[in-house]
Amino acid sequence: MKSKILFVSHTHHDREWYLPFEGFRYILVRNIDKLLDIFEKDPRFRFFLLDGQTVVIEDYLEIRPYMEHLIRKHVCSGRLAIGPLYVQPDEFLVSGESLVRNLLIGHRVACKYGGVAKLGYLPDTFGHTAQLPQILRGFNIDNFIFHRGFGESLKEYGCEFIWRAPDGSEVIAIYLPKSYCNANRFPDDLEKALKWIEESVKHLLKYSKAGVILAMNGCDHRPPQENIPDIIEKLGEAVGDEFEIIHGGLFDYIRLLNSIRDRLKVFTGEMIWGRYHPILTGVWSSRTYLLMENLRTEAILTYYAEPLATIAWIMGMKYPQDQLTYAWKTLLKNHPHDSICGCSTDEVHRECMTRFAKVQHVCNMIIRDSMEHLVGGLAFSSGDELGIVVFNPTPYERTDVAEVMLPFDADEVTIVDEEGNVVPHQLVDDDVPSYSIVHPVKLVGKGRIIFMAEKVPSMSFRIYRIRSGASNVEFESDVKATGKDSIGNKYFRVKASEKGGTLTVEDLRSGRVFREICILEDMADAGDEYDYSPPDKDKVYYSRAYKASIKVIEKGPVRACLRIDLDFKLPKSLTPDRSTRSDELVSNPVSIYVFLYRGIPRIDIAIKVDNRSRDHRLRVLFPTDVSSDVSYADTHFYVIKRPLELPKGDDWRQPPLPTKPQRMWVDVNDGEKGFMLANRGLPEYEVFKDENGRCIIALTLFRAVGWLSRPDLKTRRGNAGPQIATPDAQCLGEHVFYCSIIPHEKNWLKSRAYLVAREFNIPLMTAPVKLSGEVKVKNWSMSLTPKTLQLSAFKKAEDDDTLVVRFYDVSGGSYTAKLSFPVRARAAWETNLNEERLKDLKPKEKEVEVEINPYKIKTISILLEGLLG
Repeated sequence: MKSKILFVSHTHHDREWYLPFEGFRYILVRNIDKLLDIFEKDPRFRFFLLDGQTVVIEDYLEIRPYMEHLIRKHVCSGRLAIGPLYVQPDEFLVSGESLVRNLLIGHRVACKYGGVAKLGYLPDTFGHTAQLPQILRGFNIDNFIFHRGFGESLKEYGCEFIWRAPDGSEVIAIYLPKSYCNANRFPDDLEKALKWIEESVKHLLKYSKAGVILAMNGCDHRPPQENIPDIIEKLGEAVGDEFEIIHGGLFDYIRLLNSIRDRLKVFTGEMIWGRYHPILTGVWSSRTYLLMENLRTEAILTYYAEPLATIAWIMGMKYPQDQLTYAWKTLLKNHPHDSICGCSTDEVHRECMTRFAKVQHVCNMIIRDSMEHLVGGLAFSSGDELGIVVFNPTPYERTDVAEVMLPFDADEVTIVDEEGNVVPHQLVDDDVPSYSIVHPVKLVGKGRIIFMAEKVPSMSFRIYRIRSGASNVEFESDVKATGKDSIGNKYFRVKASEKGGTLTVEDLRSGRVFREICILEDMADAGDEYDYSPPDKDKVYYSRAYKASIKVIEKGPVRACLRIDLDFKLPKSLTPDRSTRSDELVSNPVSIYVFLYRGIPRIDIAIKVDNRSRDHRLRVLFPTDVSSDVSYADTHFYVIKRPLELPKGDDWRQPPLPTKPQRMWVDVNDGEKGFMLANRGLPEYEVFKDENGRCIIALTLFRAVGWLSRPDLKTRRGNAGPQIATPDAQCLGEHVFYCSIIPHEKNWLKSRAYLVAREFNIPLMTAPVKLSGEVKVKNWSMSLTPKTLQLSAFKKAEDDDTLVVRFYDVSGGSYTAKLSFPVRARAAWETNLNEERLKDLKPKEKEVEVEINPYKIKTISILLEGLLG
């Protein structure tokens, strides 16, 4: 066949980056105005790709609402391709459910304006998760176009190959080795155009099995090149029969690749390498305050606001669809790679924090309305007969610690469960950090207590009564202080050392002992927001070199807590020439809180750091007793196994680094025993070995840097963006970081340690309630079995009045899943991720069963029998 050069006119629109949103929107409006003018004047301008995201249409039409008819006209004609995404996201720093909602919302916005382009177009995302092919196929997208993350040989794989997900889903991958800007500002001088063919096209043809070269005619924020049809005509005449030169879209190319897919090599796994283009891995620890707030915001929306609104809807409340869609859209506007990755200007990231706050405010109001519908009213003062409602957001019965803020001082109260049993509880001092996701009732300076919530039903509630006056019941408790510097429960004994407050942890179940746990490690960072880079010379500082003060501040009966304080003196900053760190040391106060709970097999840690130093990276180290050559990490709809040994990467554009991304946890095990470290919004980890071959897990708390980009890094060639000062990225001030230690036997799966980590990330929700109101939740629960299935979404369907439940398998097994409800399921369907029905299921009264294949994401639509309200 004659080789083809396919010119694809496009723009890549960063919604915010080195300019704030309004600055780039001004450019966007100008570019789309020009595009619409070209479409009207020149029928030869056949196609324009609007970057695969639909938020740009909303942004444009907010300024030019009267241009909607032209947008719709050109989308319907096929000349303007919009969607399928809402925004161009980073993948590793957002949840799997957020990736699904990005496509779900993007499809509906695109359809509103004429139709969705089924293109898996992610040209500039900083790496790609292993389950992305399954996510794309869940929206009937059979292709994937990208330019970052590929670590394999072009000679071996070529520019076109099959990418297979862990469940077996496949997409045709189209790699852009010269980036998505390889034909930007294409020369209208014929001699220069022919030179481009000679230098670029003929080089790339040897890597194309289809004989097609993509000429991506556009780049970041570039307007359409109006004269490209004239250039193509002249170029076509000049090359004669050697090439067919076309101006158009990607669909014909994809159809051609489908016709030769048996000739394409298969690739499996994630894409996190910088062989040909920088992968910019330092964003996993840049401005971690953003990442922690994103995790909190995703959690309140996914696990609390949406499920509670759905339960209330089942029981008769109007579903707040518009408010939830607004919340999701606002959250997703923080998920483009330049936003969530912390690699923009300070002004941009202040706006990101404002968006997170907006979503949380909306969610808290949705939760408040839902709870008042379900339990009869929330309590804002002490004038009513009060109780505490506890919501379990997991699809199995759960016993866990619950924390609540009461609308009065709680020095002398008794908590009683529904059977009249007095429940162990204790007051919490205001100084102790609290990780509270949901705030449906805002109470300041009142009584804060924790208590054990026993056997809270799955996706359901328990209500506790509050009585005035202290109980005279003596609680037997396994959690207690075991010395002036140690605490214990039935699972662990934890002792802190004056040498930096490092911990010795004894696992009473197995006899295993872990020493020097929780060492702070600080080193210089001469990099930028995109990447860590060491200076020419550095001294590494460890907390064990500093004397710590230790105090037991809680002694049960629900929780025991050690507080460890130290003054971590660190260099003030890099020297002016950035070759090493300054000799001047400044105080960086650190408080470490170590928590043990009644009957819970994990050790929670809160690390409060008042950062007063600049240009450094702070990590916390967890030495283990495990020897292994691999780590396991929670990622999108999957647990990924990664070798510790790195590729050589001698000639790579960006050499491989040992840091990796995670979602909720990382684990090392040898099959007989293991060590899991859970985190809340701290994605970057590294596993390395000590001199005895035992694994040490390093969790990055933050990187403090002062530049958006710099050209002088040791870990990357050249700039990754404009060289702009970003003083807020130094992360000065007080921060609280949360992690949890989960030692276990066997591996992460057989021990069910992954469930303990998930409960750490998705705590029970509580609120004070008026017991005089009508309680409608007594007959409600929903369970999902077995526990190897992780719940991803519990919501009303987008387009009909059915309940949608999404979950996924982490075990790699084949078995039957069972959904159980308190009422009869009249009908049920398995759908794709776009909620389009695939096949009928046959409910068995109150149960729906579905067959599970390894690592599969399942979405089930259920029509329940009537309402429960």
